[in-house]
Formats: sequence, C-alpha cells, structure tokens
Amino acid sequence: MAEGMIKIRLKRSPICTPEKHKVIVRSLGLKTLNRTVERPDTPAFRGMVAKIPHLLEIVREEIVHKPKSVSPEPVSAEAPVAHAPVVEPAERPAAEPATPAQDAVEPEPVEPENV
Repeated sequence: MAEGMIKIRLKRSPICTPEKHKVIVRSLGLKTLNRTVERPDTPAFRGMVAKIPHLLEIVREEIVHKPKSVSPEPVSAEAPVAHAPVVEPAERPAAEPATPAQDAVEPEPVEPENV
C-alpha cells in the first residue's frame, strides 16, 4: 500500500439505504460486496467513509510473517495421549412382541336425549 493511501471495503449492501448513501458508495468506486478499493488518504475520502461506517470499513493490512520451516517435535512415549474413553453400549432386553391391549375399553355410544 502506497504512503498516503487507504483501502476501503464495502462490507454491507447499500440496498434499502438512502440515495445519498448509494451515491457515496458509487463515488468511491465500490460496486459489489467485499470489493476493496485504494483511495488517497484525504479528509474528503475519510469524510465519505465517516458518513456510512455501517456499510464501509477501512482495511488495515497486517504483515504476516511466515514461520521458518521447523521439523515437528517427536512425540515422546511418556506423554499421555488424551482420548475419549470407550463406553460399551448397555445391553437391552429383547423387545416383547406387540399384542393388542386386552385392557382397552371401548367407550359406550352416547344416545341423544329427546326433548
């Protein structure tokens, strides 16, 4: 990133926002979500971002250092290895065959009363 430049990303859609917000997004050159543009770091561009912070974000590039290739450490036999204990399923009794309920009582039909 050049000195005096900022990166701006469109993080939310400008749909259902006021027309002024859409104009700001278009004037920054942002068309699709997660698109990043690089603009000069001036009060004008900072003001545009400040007007719609819910739609935009300033991207900060962090320098990521790759670690040197290091051979993996050997695993010692003394170190305990954490494993989940093996649990055997409990034995279930055999299911009895299904039979019609002998105790089931049918409701008696109700006769309407004559008035």
